[in-house]
Amino acid sequence: MNQSLGLLEVKGLLGAVTMSDVMVKASNVHVVNIDKANGFGWFTVKVVGDVGAVQSAVEAGAMVAKEMGCFVSSKVIPRVSQTVIDVFLQEEPAAVKEEPIAEPVVETMVETVVETVGAEPEKTVQETDTVMAEAIAELTNIVIGEESTPSTTEVAPKATGAKKSAKTTKAKKKSSSKK
Repeated sequence: MNQSLGLLEVKGLLGAVTMSDVMVKASNVHVVNIDKANGFGWFTVKVVGDVGAVQSAVEAGAMVAKEMGCFVSSKVIPRVSQTVIDVFLQEEPAAVKEEPIAEPVVETMVETVVETVGAEPEKTVQETDTVMAEAIAELTNIVIGEESTPSTTEVAPKATGAKKSAKTTKAKKKSSSKK
């Protein structure tokens, strides 16, 4: 057998599908399968073909994977042995579709009870406007009548130099005692 095996390991399914496309378009190779590795979200793209074609395909795929930031590793095995093909390139048999077993249909009756609760009648627009106008007038009177009370958002004046002045007086005492 003159075929070689190319392996390209990338992060994520998007990277694996993109690299498969790049490798097939770069040279005359065939994608055998894309295997999901256990953990980390890594995928291995396996391609077969002639040695030169597989080499150039893996190089092209690795270059694009590095640009995308999903490259993990790559390897080309020229003239792969039949044992490696038997072990690593086995095609998984297609899953047999089982027809679902029909379950018996059970009819159930559901009664809906609707209860009407008496609610206040909705106020008209005029009543709402009247209530709003009264509330605004009351708030205006409160604000205008509170001119003599201090604001609660006043900021206390900053104490500047309280600690500094105590230090400077000690320093002045020391300097005056030395004289």
